[in-house]
Amino acid sequence: MTLVFGKSTAAFSGVSTQGNTPEFQSTVNQLVLYYVYNFIGRFVIGYVATLCVCVAGARTTRSLRKKFFECVLRQEIWHFDKRSNGSIAAQVTTNGNRINQGIAEKLYSTVGGLSLFLSSYIVALAVQWKLALITMTIIPANILIFATCIHFSIAIDERITKSYSRASVMAQEAISSIETINACGAALQTVKKYGAFLTEAHQAGLAKSPLTGIFVATSVFLVMSGTALAFWEGYRLYSSGEVNNVGTVFTVVLSVTLGATSIISMLPSLETVSAASSAAAELFEVMDKQTLLDPLSPDGEKPASLTGDIEMKEIRFAYPSRPSAEVPQGMTLTPPAGKTIALLRASGSGKSTIIGLLERWYVPTSGTILLDGLDIAKYNVEWLRSNIGLVQQEPVLFQVTIFENVAKGLNEEQLALPQAEQLELVKEACRSSNAHDVVERLAHGYDTQVGERASMLSGGQRQRIAIARALIRKPRLLLLDEATSALDTQSERIVQQALDSAAADSSQTTIAVAHRLSTIKNADVIFVMEDGCIVETGTHDQLLQQRGRYYAMCLAQALDQALDQALDQAHD
Repeated sequence: MTLVFGKSTAAFSGVSTQGNTPEFQSTVNQLVLYYVYNFIGRFVIGYVATLCVCVAGARTTRSLRKKFFECVLRQEIWHFDKRSNGSIAAQVTTNGNRINQGIAEKLYSTVGGLSLFLSSYIVALAVQWKLALITMTIIPANILIFATCIHFSIAIDERITKSYSRASVMAQEAISSIETINACGAALQTVKKYGAFLTEAHQAGLAKSPLTGIFVATSVFLVMSGTALAFWEGYRLYSSGEVNNVGTVFTVVLSVTLGATSIISMLPSLETVSAASSAAAELFEVMDKQTLLDPLSPDGEKPASLTGDIEMKEIRFAYPSRPSAEVPQGMTLTPPAGKTIALLRASGSGKSTIIGLLERWYVPTSGTILLDGLDIAKYNVEWLRSNIGLVQQEPVLFQVTIFENVAKGLNEEQLALPQAEQLELVKEACRSSNAHDVVERLAHGYDTQVGERASMLSGGQRQRIAIARALIRKPRLLLLDEATSALDTQSERIVQQALDSAAADSSQTTIAVAHRLSTIKNADVIFVMEDGCIVETGTHDQLLQQRGRYYAMCLAQALDQALDQALDQAHD
């Protein structure tokens, strides 16, 4: 366009001296057509380029989100123990949106501005290289200011992104525990803490204002200076005869002006690209992290069958968040296969840690865990977990139907079955967990939505659904981590009957972690733990005869129960 403008200027300059001639009219008509062609070309190219880059940006963002979520699922459990990781939901959604904005039309605008900058100076050099070189002296200063501002802007955007991620984590925690916050009267404190994160992001954002002001003011000054220099030197070259017509001067001046102003026009787009870069850096920090325990890896042994014979030798372990607190401490445990084993002791002795090590959520600091004679670390993680059923103290049900919740426990072979056969498996598992009759009494049966955090079900019903989910795959190893401790007496009795029935009707190995003696007294072997070590082993009757720690615990719980009964009678 600068070439056409220069020719137009030269044509009008000529007509002022030669008068209106047919040649001038023909030249003007031709130049006007050039303008029209130029505008049409820019419209078509701009439309096609914007459409393509937006489609490519949406596809790239989709792939990036999917890959990031897959990488998150591949992380070790202890990765999620760190409070500094930010909100995964915010990273997937908010960061994804920022990346999409930065690689879509804003990226096109940035590339367009850079192309205009380069092409303008190429045209200027081709038309009159000496005049162009003189006016290009503003470029180094412009690039220096531009690079400095972008460098600091990216660092500021990274701090803003992390602050918003921490704020998102806190907001999610507050919403998920809204009843507790209201009960404790902690709403205002929560709002203040949330506001502190927003203030932190706001303060970081304020630091960008001086950068923007410096960049715009300096760029405008340099553009005006370059334009003035181009006119001054152009007049000198025209007077000396080195430039034949005034159109050449105007072509160079316009090219230099367009090239310099393109840097300023790129600033809003570059800020968006900078924010996208910071958002992407937070995602790639997780995606580039090498996982030490990948649950989706195809590597590892996949035997045709599993007996459930466990042997733990000199196991030592400390949680990454508490490296100085070691539990267990050199523990050796050899529970018999096909039996029900109970681990008993107060909180903090390492009972639940054993569950985490068997599930391969964590890796022991030292020692070996053998499963059917093979180091548990050599098994394929996904295959291992598909042969283990787990029921935790606080059952987690998804916001879907009861059928879908129980069907989450289906293994690969069961998932290949038709829907009707899967439903029969779900019903069979619910019968085993004493949940079938309860589900049938619901208005929609197995199609009943459990609601957010399974709010439509009672604690006992949730636990029985969770037990059915663990039993549906017919695991060779069943892990019960305080499965009844959060229930009332009646619900505990029903759930315990379901667990006892499941253990009696199969040859699976069951490991139950508990502190209520009523839930483990029927176990085949009871291991009493203290300070991360096994101190007593035997059946319920054998341990009572030893009159050791287990006997003392039985007396303490019996006294507590007797005292509660006496208080209830006195109250009545």
